[in-house]
Amino acid sequence: MSIINSLVVSTATYFSSCCSFLILVVLSTPSFSAEQTRISGFARYSGFAPKIFDEWVRENRYVEVRDGVRLATTIYRPAENGVAVTQPFPVVFSLTPYRRLYEKSDGRLTGLAEGERPGDPVMADLTHYGYVVVVADVRGKGASFGVRWAYQDENEARDGYDLVEWLGTRPWSDGNVGMFGCSYYAGTQLATARKSPSYLKALFVQAGPFDAYEMVRRGGIAGQFNTRYQSSAEDIGVIPVDEDPSGKLAEMARQQHAANGQMLDMITQLPYRDDRDPQTDIPYWELVSPHKYLKRLNEAGLAFYFWGNWYDEIADQTLLSFANLTGEFNKAYIGSGTHCDTVGIDLFAEHHRFFDRFLKGIDNGIEKEPPLLFDVMHPEKESRLQSANQWPLQGIRHHTYYLSNSADRLSKSEAFENSLSLLPDEPGELNYEVNYDVECQVPEKFMPGVGKPKPGEETKPQPGYWPCVLDDIGATFTTAAFDNTKTLAGAPVVNLVLSSTEDANVFAYLEMVSPEDEVTIISHGRLKLSNRALSDPPFDNLGQPWHSNKREDVKHIETGTLMEVAISLSPTAIDIPKGWRLRLTLTGADLRQRNLAQIKRSPPPVLSMKSGLHGSHIVLPLVL
Repeated sequence: MSIINSLVVSTATYFSSCCSFLILVVLSTPSFSAEQTRISGFARYSGFAPKIFDEWVRENRYVEVRDGVRLATTIYRPAENGVAVTQPFPVVFSLTPYRRLYEKSDGRLTGLAEGERPGDPVMADLTHYGYVVVVADVRGKGASFGVRWAYQDENEARDGYDLVEWLGTRPWSDGNVGMFGCSYYAGTQLATARKSPSYLKALFVQAGPFDAYEMVRRGGIAGQFNTRYQSSAEDIGVIPVDEDPSGKLAEMARQQHAANGQMLDMITQLPYRDDRDPQTDIPYWELVSPHKYLKRLNEAGLAFYFWGNWYDEIADQTLLSFANLTGEFNKAYIGSGTHCDTVGIDLFAEHHRFFDRFLKGIDNGIEKEPPLLFDVMHPEKESRLQSANQWPLQGIRHHTYYLSNSADRLSKSEAFENSLSLLPDEPGELNYEVNYDVECQVPEKFMPGVGKPKPGEETKPQPGYWPCVLDDIGATFTTAAFDNTKTLAGAPVVNLVLSSTEDANVFAYLEMVSPEDEVTIISHGRLKLSNRALSDPPFDNLGQPWHSNKREDVKHIETGTLMEVAISLSPTAIDIPKGWRLRLTLTGADLRQRNLAQIKRSPPPVLSMKSGLHGSHIVLPLVL
């Protein structure tokens, strides 16, 4: 039986702090009206903004941007008796590559603003409270015309700018525009913001990028994100604009999409941070990274709300954004779910009170709350919601655990040949031959629908955003059972002193092991050995080692020559109960690499890791 089901839980209640460095979150403001109690707290909002309208109407139209390309746009406006209300309202907007509005197999219409996935907020319902909601297809996708070169490129940034400026000047707009959306939609928010549109005021960024290279090619290794081929067939079913009832224009647009660029091709062509696109001579990774525009973004007077989850490949991007993109207002939440997971929280309420404050100017107290909220997970209990003023947290102690090839002296299990210990053993050597047999099942709880085999591929699992356990083919190092509960809060760092027979990829997984030997990955990282050069980061990297990943800094591998390698793992906050253990697993391959067949080596690389006081170890941020 897996412990996954008990790890990923919703945060429905609030718990007081158990640790000295944590603060109790503010639940509500002490503001009252004569008619109704006014509540403004995390995912709780009532009494500040009454429901004004019961209806909305939907308009689909093309908006022409600066170069004549027409972008398909859906506009939701408050209505009375089926007619749109004419008074101006604030506008909330999203720019999507995944069809702004489309027909499901049962004939119903759905889309980004209409809660297309279970648990998603129905953003169109903001119209009931005096907002206009707008979703547009990016150029080269959906029913929009044009060709897309690459994700969040200059065209998408300029299109976002043009659309925000257009929205700010409509007669039904009061000139205050906010943006929303998760993952890709988060990226288009930040791409738009880097162009400084005059009407943009607030961004609700879920699972968005900060350092594009690290998000996609972490440690020089391409993972799951943005590595699949896309075709114009994905646009089938998109709803045409109202002037195109036959769908003729939408089909003409889809034919243009056949010339779109492929992110997988670009990832292959640009393996290093400083590589330039061969067609445009543009340094793509720098161009699309929000961290390159920090001064501009922070001086624009924007309000930011960053939202992420611990069991997401890019949780660190949310924390980096929170630390560096301060703006007029800056807030973040990290939950216990996976990519774009709402973890059972009323995300609509949180959007509503954020936009009320920064688009309507309603004093609902959101800026008086602690700026950082996060779930501390537990394998046997519900997560507890905690707050802090910064990340990394104050009060954390960093503990070094040494890799040892001695038998686990505190366990009778023969499965644990190597150990992690606070006391180093005598100097030694741990040899590991890379195993490419990484076909394992992605935990469905972390990746709903992603890890399942496709029809006809029942024995072939699909790569997901979160890795799967590879203890059977990796080099494992396990601690003794903890004698009391400890909280792991931060980003572990694996430091390896090793030699290799050739350049190799190294994947590191930090796992939690129950007394019944059930294993769950709680943090992970990766690094190509030739990309190991460290440099000073150009932004606040939260105290973590930063690899330049530049072509000019490549360090070639010499067989038998020792090298020092630092691998920063993904951040987390989780309780390790008494009697549980932590395990570090190292491998040379991962299911999320879609090019395994091309990079497989025969004979495989052999890693020789040094143990002892000055040897390989992992640094864990623990609250004891």
